[in-house]
Amino acid sequence: MTANTANRKEARQELARLLELALTGTGKPVEVVTRYASRMPLEKRKTPVVSVVSGGTSRRKSGMNDARWNSEFVLEVWSFVRVADEANGWTEENVEDMLDDIDKMIADCVADNRVNAHWSYIELSEEDSNITPDTEIGYIVELRRVRVKKVDG
Repeated sequence: MTANTANRKEARQELARLLELALTGTGKPVEVVTRYASRMPLEKRKTPVVSVVSGGTSRRKSGMNDARWNSEFVLEVWSFVRVADEANGWTEENVEDMLDDIDKMIADCVADNRVNAHWSYIELSEEDSNITPDTEIGYIVELRRVRVKKVDG
């Protein structure tokens, strides 16, 4: 039997596609969803931006004489929201509200897509997200991790 090991790239691209549908467009809070780590949208001052990047892999054999793997991928979902700019009407409250709205919408998207053709199961990591200001780029950054499980076909 020829191995056909699950590819983390497919899970990352699919999560980014689903988040793009959920978060961008008319009346939605996010300007851009990227499928890789990039400062390009930040340099152009697009805001908010969400990036989905690879965060690691673990694999366990499905069985003793089985060539298949039970794969688990960690995907990092980064949210970038511009810091407050009171002179232009963008307040600290706007920043907090935007971070909260994006967080909820990401959680809803993951919950709505627990199982699909690209994974056997997906969930938010149990660890807390991490919010930090990045004064170098002028954004508040939130990192959350998503765990994706895929059994080889």
